[in-house]
Amino acid sequence: CDVQATKDDQLIITHDDNDHSGNKEQLSVDYHVMRSVTAPKDIISPWFALKSLKTGLTEPTDNQASLVYLLQLNGIRFLLMADADEANELDLIRQYPDLKADILKIGHHGSATSTSDEFLSRIQARMALISVGYNNYGHPSWLTMDRLKNQYISVLTTRDEGDLMFVFMKGFTGLSTSLSKLKPLRLGF
Repeated sequence: CDVQATKDDQLIITHDDNDHSGNKEQLSVDYHVMRSVTAPKDIISPWFALKSLKTGLTEPTDNQASLVYLLQLNGIRFLLMADADEANELDLIRQYPDLKADILKIGHHGSATSTSDEFLSRIQARMALISVGYNNYGHPSWLTMDRLKNQYISVLTTRDEGDLMFVFMKGFTGLSTSLSKLKPLRLGF
């Protein structure tokens, strides 16, 4: 599921595909969500900056129109690609020539239509996250996994690790998964 809840009670729904929005009613109840964000919107708080990166594509598909965000938190840049594809990626690096990310949430569950070599070399991510379960589509694609390997980007998938949780405290950023205890986040720089 590609739904992010922010500290100020806003729920971001990247687009209407059921695998990205199917639990919004239950999440709204469980987390007392005050507002759902379904259109590009920057969200700034004292703790983080969530910048909406809008597509410049004319007549985008539903996946291409999904909300893409750059999150900056504790000096770490997360690029959250929703179901964006290669056309989105090339559009983003054209519109934002200085776009860089430390951690990349891979677009469209690691399908072969996203995560191009040009995009990966431009954003220079050190870690990739793939939100994927067992599926009939072959996600993540072996092509995507090869591109990540060739760029020396470490990969975590929700299928293999379960939940991925980043923990931010003063002077410490950690990562835990359903299968591993909290450890300091190491990005190789």
